Amino acid sequence: MEQQIVSIEKAVENDEVTSRPLLEVQVTELVDGLFIACSISHCVVDGTSFWHFINSWAEISRGLQAVSKLPILERWFPSDVDPPIRFPSHMKQKKDFDGLTFSSSPLPAERVFHFTKQNIAQLKAKANTELNMNNNKITISSLQALISHIWRCIIGNQVHDPEAEVSLIFPVGVRQRIMEPPLGANYFGNAIRACFIRMEAKELVEGGVGKVGLEINKAIGLQTQDGLKRCYGDWIKHLDFGNRREMRDNNTVIIGSSPKFDIYGNDFGWGQPVAARCGPMIYSDGIIMLFEGAEEGSIDVDVCIGYDILEAKAKDSQFMDVVSL
Repeated sequence: MEQQIVSIEKAVENDEVTSRPLLEVQVTELVDGLFIACSISHCVVDGTSFWHFINSWAEISRGLQAVSKLPILERWFPSDVDPPIRFPSHMKQKKDFDGLTFSSSPLPAERVFHFTKQNIAQLKAKANTELNMNNNKITISSLQALISHIWRCIIGNQVHDPEAEVSLIFPVGVRQRIMEPPLGANYFGNAIRACFIRMEAKELVEGGVGKVGLEINKAIGLQTQDGLKRCYGDWIKHLDFGNRREMRDNNTVIIGSSPKFDIYGNDFGWGQPVAARCGPMIYSDGIIMLFEGAEEGSIDVDVCIGYDILEAKAKDSQFMDVVSL
């Protein structure tokens, strides 16, 4: 009997590390395959390191004598700060975190939408055509165009006040993009920075996939080494978890994971994985996880959002026209 594997990624809340394991793994044997579930703390790793761990585990399971990419375990720390960072006693009390991470809305629904390589190329071409009409010389990437399309469709089906402020939060890796000297692709830890974009709902929905993609492109371009060091330095001087409040905003969409992570190469000796899924996450009213698709160049978009919004998206021809079921 051919056995297959499904991997699942879930982040444990940072403030729970004193009472919950940093890593939890559960293997469930199915009639025709296996399901491997992993829960890991974002305090320890980001998505790059998480999938590095899974990739290495799969190689070891297949009987390889050594993993192909050894992790870099030397920790990076701001040069002008002496570790460890000590938190004031009042910040260690659980009450300071209560209510910051969970939405007041009912538990969200979840659905996976599949975008083929051709669908994504179509979105990219549309975004850049719109920009070229305005003599803009910046090129929008495939991923930026896809995120733009998803954000616009979610807000269009969710926010009815055209003047309401809406936000997008997405991660940017800093290993080699920002750090100088680079940390190295195999740096094992948490090396991402959150990007924030705020717009009026009307501007987002009516602006077109090109204009919104341009805002995403600009936000990424603003991530520099000096800005990163200043951000970390300021946070250490003024320890604060207040930015998590924004994740509870009903008008905020959060992007997680990346289609660049190797999922379908994780053969544990039982065959190629059939799918990757993310457990329900309730940080906000809109969590979008991006995974590598089974076909080359495709992307699976795991949407965790309110049921009514998810139903509206499924009936939205603008969104579904570039989705393959």
